[in-house]
Amino acid sequence: MNDLPTKWMSRKGFDETGEPMSLSRDDAQRSVRLALGLVRERMAVNSDYGVYVHAQEQLQQMLRFLESVPLPDGSVRDFVDIGLMAAKELEAGDPELAEALMHADYKFKHAR
Repeated sequence: MNDLPTKWMSRKGFDETGEPMSLSRDDAQRSVRLALGLVRERMAVNSDYGVYVHAQEQLQQMLRFLESVPLPDGSVRDFVDIGLMAAKELEAGDPELAEALMHADYKFKHAR
């Protein structure tokens, strides 16, 4: 089984075993842009919060990678840790942002 949180297993985009269906670069870019938009909204209120600053930096780097041709292989993309950070720091207090960051992290790491 994959490393995706169990609560996502029944969601669109995953087969009955919980494995991701093909994740396109466009899917990953959409998820990253959505998460970046949510982070920017929150930074408008609290621009010094380290979690937001870190997430913004990583999301911007992720977009740069997703725009490069060819897409860097998976080992180069392992620097991303916003999914773990979101689960630890945001899931209880800001589930919308936590979920967006976890999606962006996962899709970025698995985009083809």
